[in-house]
Amino acid sequence: MKKKKPNPEEGLSKEVKKAYDNGGIQWDDQFGGFVFPDLNGLFHKATEAYEGGRLDEAEHMLKRILGCNDQIPDVHYNLGILYRDRGQFDLSIQHFRRAIELKPDDAAIYCELATALYQNGMKEDAKQNLEQAIRIDQSYALAYANLGVWYLKEVEGPEFELRKSKGPTYIDDCLEKAQKYFEKALNLDPECITARKGLIRIGARRSAFR
Repeated sequence: MKKKKPNPEEGLSKEVKKAYDNGGIQWDDQFGGFVFPDLNGLFHKATEAYEGGRLDEAEHMLKRILGCNDQIPDVHYNLGILYRDRGQFDLSIQHFRRAIELKPDDAAIYCELATALYQNGMKEDAKQNLEQAIRIDQSYALAYANLGVWYLKEVEGPEFELRKSKGPTYIDDCLEKAQKYFEKALNLDPECITARKGLIRIGARRSAFR
């Protein structure tokens, strides 16, 4: 005889009710009770959905995982990337920061957070997070390359306006720092495309300012 599906408002612990409301657990008629999904399998399915461009599907599965366990940094990290791709920067930053709370020694999270912050207009915060990524992992080529991009973008704009607002000393300083970080990235990873392209852009900017 089938068990009657309970009313979630009655007789359930706060933890189970929260998981049910968030889609973390579901009622199984055959089992006659609440069941938790295979979180590892669900995570891999969410990754496949994201890579296939099915962002809504990926988001739903990742949020189901959080409904069961909101202490998994990789889930918050992936949601941060997903929301950043959508341009939902506040949500992206929120999940990256939660991932950092759970895994504060992961340089990649700081690096990805920096990108979301920069795209949201929070340039100084972005730079600080890239610098923190390098402090955590001094062999992380992408963090150096992205910091090089940060300095290069400071001088990518109308040349006259830049000269007037920033001054030649600031421009030269940014280009030198960008070059230093790109070269460091390439020393660590000779295949770093971001650093290779950055050095080409530096040459173009120096030509423009002559």
